[in-house]
Amino acid sequence: MNQPQPTTIEQLKTLTLTNLERWAGRDILSRGQCYQHDGNVRNLTCTPQGKLTAQVRGSIRTYTTRVTLTAEGVLTSKCTCPYDNTCKHAVAVVLEYLEQAKQTLKVYSKASSALSVSAYLQSQTKEQLVALLEELAESHFPVAKVLQDRCTLAGAGPKDIIASIKKELAQLEEQAEWDDGVDNVTHLKQRLENLLAMGYVDEAVGIGEELLNVGNRCMETNTGEYLHSEIADCMALLFQALPRSSMSLVEQILWVVDMKLDDEYDLGEGADTFLQGSFSTEDWSQAAEALLKRLTHLSSKSKENYSATYQFDRLISYATKMLQQAGREAELIPLYQQQWLGKTHLSYLNFVELLREAGRIEEALQWITKGIAATEKTAAGIAKQLRDRFQDIQEQANNWEQVTALIAEDFFNFPSPENFMKLQDSAEHINEWPAIRTAALHYLETGNLPVDSGSWPLPPVAIKKSSRENAPKQFPEIVTLIELAIAEKRPNDVMYWYTKLTPKHWLYKILEEKVARAVIATHPDEAILILKNLAEKLIALTTVSAYHEAVAYLQPIRSSLLESGRPEEWHDYLQQLRQKNARKYKLLAMLDTLK
Repeated sequence: MNQPQPTTIEQLKTLTLTNLERWAGRDILSRGQCYQHDGNVRNLTCTPQGKLTAQVRGSIRTYTTRVTLTAEGVLTSKCTCPYDNTCKHAVAVVLEYLEQAKQTLKVYSKASSALSVSAYLQSQTKEQLVALLEELAESHFPVAKVLQDRCTLAGAGPKDIIASIKKELAQLEEQAEWDDGVDNVTHLKQRLENLLAMGYVDEAVGIGEELLNVGNRCMETNTGEYLHSEIADCMALLFQALPRSSMSLVEQILWVVDMKLDDEYDLGEGADTFLQGSFSTEDWSQAAEALLKRLTHLSSKSKENYSATYQFDRLISYATKMLQQAGREAELIPLYQQQWLGKTHLSYLNFVELLREAGRIEEALQWITKGIAATEKTAAGIAKQLRDRFQDIQEQANNWEQVTALIAEDFFNFPSPENFMKLQDSAEHINEWPAIRTAALHYLETGNLPVDSGSWPLPPVAIKKSSRENAPKQFPEIVTLIELAIAEKRPNDVMYWYTKLTPKHWLYKILEEKVARAVIATHPDEAILILKNLAEKLIALTTVSAYHEAVAYLQPIRSSLLESGRPEEWHDYLQQLRQKNARKYKLLAMLDTLK
């Protein structure tokens, strides 16, 4: 029987000092231990997914630090301190978590032999429980904050707490200009939880619009992952609480839609879950009617600016979903024809999809042509998607000559290994791949379009050709020729085109490893030279992560030289690296594994 896989939290608790040293290095581990021992880690939180967040007091200021243990058991970290790699603050956060987990384990271990926590609390008198809470509040600031808010709510109601939340939002917006502001958001989330716990759901939900607007403005100046996730967590609280509000179900649906429409940075992640809930067809129908009224008002303004157009498209999208949920799908095609079609670029694409779903394929093809003509100059992305829909229809009809002609056009406009492989897959349906392959490679070398020759085996595309404005301007297209030679395992051609590639090319370094690994069996000396260059540049960066990457380049050099009977050459090179980098002790330890 298979043993259950340990959870991320369980993996976190098994981390050792050896694990942390491998992750951060001996020096950073030592500094992190000092920071944790001195009590510099504050407000530590841990999610069920194994994400640790805390504030760490540094020598100059307090930093926000987040550490994550991935599903593969790899530690990663981000910190607002200036240090680029794994820092002492991140190590301190992990150490503090391990210490707190150890103390909790001791408590539960002792409790298991006597009373459970619940049983212990129930055995206490009212006076003892009050004393315990006062003690916890004195030693744990978050507990004090919760109790203070609960006291305020019980005595004076929500007015003061709401005013305090709005003040914190203003401070958050000001702080976000220079920091992630996680400390403020953490307090804000707790205060929202207090409001909800005390039954003030309408008051908490009423803050949602202001919270979202502040979040949007903060993200304009601060794109930190921490700030985004913490605000999103606050919004998720409100979406979860919304069913307990005094709003009707239709009002709730429309409130969530408004939040989604105003959400510029995907802060309302819980909104989609809410809209997937169970509502009656009548609820969906009433919500759809409300959106249809808005669309009638917006239709005259939809082309005034990008923002109005974007809102119009999104409203159409929500109205469409609600009409479908209400069982009113039959109204959609007439609505497009009479009111929406042509108001925005996206309307053509949506209308074509509706026609296809209704089985009206000939009409869909006609509107694809009209849509391309209307969008190709001002919305090339929509025009491309319409061409893709045309291709889908041709595939479903098994018209592979037309499909291959369309894919060939894409390849000539945007040559890449991916488009080359797509062209091969399609051309093999009509047994024309050898001729098309020859013509495609000739185009990459010369820039001559094969469609202009009499030997091209494909028909013209049945819709307007896409623009060649972004097609390659210089030939040969060396990068694509190299990548295709690698994919087709033609090492001689790989080396031929590689020697033609100028080092100034922006893809040069990315290609070097691919080239070396592709030709190491047939051109070992050339491949080894490339890999040595890559490894030595990384070693010069003097970071642990760069050393690991450099070793990955050294391993195939070692294998090639040993397998070809040249062990002395490998050992000489390894010794040269050790002598040149004699003070890089972490690198030397890694090189020892390659002897």
